[in-house]
Amino acid sequence: MQVIPRHVLEQAKGFAIFTVFKAGFIFSARAGSGVVIARLDDGGKCTTFTSKMAQAKDRLGWSAPS
Repeated sequence: MQVIPRHVLEQAKGFAIFTVFKAGFIFSARAGSGVVIARLDDGGKCTTFTSKMAQAKDRLGWSAPS
């Protein structure tokens, strides 16, 4: 398991956490969902975050054989 270094988390302006599923051969599909939050400027403390925003993503595609 990979771990994000603490100093990166402490300096981040926000976080986007997504899970994505991809499948395909000639036709393809991709779908996923996640959460986005942003850090609020609260006078230098940087301990307050926005409420979470849910996101859903999907995409279909195809590829012609060459």
